[in-house]
Amino acid sequence: MLRADVERLSGETVEGELGPLEQMLETQEAQLERISAELGTLTTTIEQQREANQALTQSLDERKSTLQALAGRHASLEALQQAALGQQDDAEVSWLEKHGMGSQPRLAEKIRVQDGWDVAVETVLGDYLQAVCVDGMDPLTSLLGDFQEGHLNFVTPTSGGGSAIASSESLASKVSGDDAAQSLLHGILTAPDLAAAINMRGQL
Repeated sequence: MLRADVERLSGETVEGELGPLEQMLETQEAQLERISAELGTLTTTIEQQREANQALTQSLDERKSTLQALAGRHASLEALQQAALGQQDDAEVSWLEKHGMGSQPRLAEKIRVQDGWDVAVETVLGDYLQAVCVDGMDPLTSLLGDFQEGHLNFVTPTSGGGSAIASSESLASKVSGDDAAQSLLHGILTAPDLAAAINMRGQL
């Protein structure tokens, strides 16, 4: 009798304890599945971010290379521009600085040329692109006596302005920013093509 009671009580105790344990196990398994799903999502996100970072790093490296190339090209173009403006000729620069004209602009620095007409303007103006812009020639007459070496051109503002003399067919109409340049280009006619240029010969 006593043994039967013990067995009955043991069975009830095990069943009573097993139920909550099974429920707890189900809850933990559900949490584990949720955590596994979140971990999978995080892993995917991390991998995507890693790939994005690699792409950004590659893009940054390419941009750095491009920037370095552009910086080198800019330095080369700046050196060429200084040479074209006569700013690397020591004798000329020294003479100008000696007489307080080292900061005077060159004609090429004061003009703006319409797209497509740069070569034409450079061809016509030639050395005058390096000409030093001054307000007047009279003050220079007493200074030129000690200029012994090099080659310098000077230009002064024209009276009346360049816009009044720049016809629509003149190369001067393609240039803005300095009347002296327009005066030098006045009389140089332009044409859209060779046939038109040949037809304009009678106007020359």
